Amino acid sequence: MLRTGVCVVLAGAAFSVAAQGPVKVQSRSGKFCKALAPPDWSFTGENPAGSAFGADMQRADGQALASYFIVGVSGEMRASATYGRWYSTPQAAAMATLTQMGRVPVQCGQPSSPIQGTFLMQCQTPRFVGVALYQVFPMAGNGFVLVMRTAGATPSVWQRDAELASAVSRSIRCAVPLRPTSFDYTSGPPDSTKRRGKAGEKSDYSRWSGMENAHDPATGQNYWAEAGKDWRENGPRGPGYYVNIGGEERLLTLGRSD
Repeated sequence: MLRTGVCVVLAGAAFSVAAQGPVKVQSRSGKFCKALAPPDWSFTGENPAGSAFGADMQRADGQALASYFIVGVSGEMRASATYGRWYSTPQAAAMATLTQMGRVPVQCGQPSSPIQGTFLMQCQTPRFVGVALYQVFPMAGNGFVLVMRTAGATPSVWQRDAELASAVSRSIRCAVPLRPTSFDYTSGPPDSTKRRGKAGEKSDYSRWSGMENAHDPATGQNYWAEAGKDWRENGPRGPGYYVNIGGEERLLTLGRSD
């Protein structure tokens, strides 16, 4: 997230959560990964390096970033005199990934645990602020698999674009051999747990999970809607998310079209 190279985070621009109503998104492809994002986002790096993989996306204006990482840590690495300091615990492995083993200046606070065994850290670099959310899956031989997603932006746009950058990060899917062994909660909570209604004070996790997938059933166009702001309880066709297409108020269907 807050790294450079294969580990950047957000960048924000014309497509921000400051826009009115759901945000139109489209499929973006890299060499190994796909994601949903506004048109001005693209993959900037993918690094399939041995037992680890990282992918970065960035907005065209360079002010917002999103990243995905999956790292396999064996029991031997945890006990190694060389690598133990970086990989002995999941939190140490998360920081080793973000800092590229100390080569990149990233500072993070102590992690909180917002949902289902996930750990959320507030982080910053000299240029960006943001969050890193990671989950740990056990591996044979006292090892573990670390899955981490990051989202960040320049300080001037973070409050505005946090949900958007986080949604980009949550949408990244990569075809790599190393995979989580159970549900990946870093990609977002199940739809049934989302809280819709009036917007209120936002925590870091509510910013992370605040945008929801929806689509136009007539065209298949995907959108992201902000649960606390875009939901219309008294819409013309009942409660839901709506978009205006040529003067027609269309009720969106929850979930992605693909």
